[in-house]
Amino acid sequence: MASKDGPPTVEHDSSRSRTALSPTRRERKRASDRLSQQGTRARTKAYIAHLESTSARLTEALAGNGAAVSEQMAQQYDEIEGLKGVIARIAKIANGAVGFTYASTEPDIQNRPSTDISHSSLHGIALSSPAATVPAGYCGCFTPETFPPVPHINQESLKKIYPTINLECSNKDRDYFGALNHALVTIESNHARHLFSGPHVDDDTSIRAVLHGWNAARAKNPFDVGWQLLQILDEGLFFRSGSVERMAILRIMRAMLMTKINSHLPPERKPPSFMNPSPLQAQVSHPRLIDYFVWPEVRDYLIISGISYAPERLAAQFAVDIGFKWPFTLRDTCTYQPSTGVYAFSKEFTEACESLESWYFKSPIMSIHLPLSPDKSATGLEDDWPGTLPRSCNLPSETFQQADSWNGAWEGIMPTENP
Repeated sequence: MASKDGPPTVEHDSSRSRTALSPTRRERKRASDRLSQQGTRARTKAYIAHLESTSARLTEALAGNGAAVSEQMAQQYDEIEGLKGVIARIAKIANGAVGFTYASTEPDIQNRPSTDISHSSLHGIALSSPAATVPAGYCGCFTPETFPPVPHINQESLKKIYPTINLECSNKDRDYFGALNHALVTIESNHARHLFSGPHVDDDTSIRAVLHGWNAARAKNPFDVGWQLLQILDEGLFFRSGSVERMAILRIMRAMLMTKINSHLPPERKPPSFMNPSPLQAQVSHPRLIDYFVWPEVRDYLIISGISYAPERLAAQFAVDIGFKWPFTLRDTCTYQPSTGVYAFSKEFTEACESLESWYFKSPIMSIHLPLSPDKSATGLEDDWPGTLPRSCNLPSETFQQADSWNGAWEGIMPTENP
């Protein structure tokens, strides 16, 4: 230790320095505290304003302005999703990592409503299914999603290129068979003008559209004209079907469309073998839509009978009645890869899609009008179905008038030579 008369120690110097600077530091601290308090007050005011705005919107909703509030909320949601996409892109550029992702704020589909709502922004909501028996943990889907990128500005617009395509389906007498056939012919005939996505994008789009809605699917993957067609078909007609049915329909129709465009696709991109054309399909000219029906006997029947017309109400009933046998939950239709943010169909669902036995009608109405064996209907008759196509095509015309619920929907569908 230094003596009293010796030079000051380091301890004394430090204490003196702290004492000398304390007024300045004290002033800086006061200024910092003032700024912090101002920021806190600003945030509090903003939060109060947010609560007041929310309260006002809820009051409007209770007063009967729910539609306007829903539209406003949808617009705000779109803006938020767009901003999240911009942030994600900036982060990717800043970090130099293409696969940079964030945790999604999208709610888990288990917490979403379990009913299909027609003509709304909720077309992709998942329906509840029977309890799953697939081993727990097998399906990795529904893990936190990634922020979707902003919508692809340069992608083609189906409505602008082909404005005559209209697949809205209500309960009118408009020929929906002809409208859908026209749409398919238009895309297939002009495919050379367009680019189409690959199999991994196709699978992810099919799954994402059902689980999270078409807006989320379109934000994740660029939509070619084929996918835009399937979107308006799903939103116009098949929103009436169950979630599993919609997923299977999208998968098969996309595969069939791609096969029509390019017959030399690899086997994994082609539709199931039961979609292969029958000898009659290969030899007789027929509407393009017939090739998209899953049952070979129905395709042959439609060709022989010359049926090329179906009103909207009949198409709507078809969408309601079409069924797909799936004993597991919607979760088990797919898997999810967190590293890539991409969905893929599960092995079990792929096997189910490869089997014609998976398809059936939920009510006997359609089975009355189409040559299907009883096991294709959940409440079908017990009689064995005649095994030969010609017999099935010689059904008496009275058969087509048995269901009063159709209100004559099949009138005009049969060829003119049939009484």
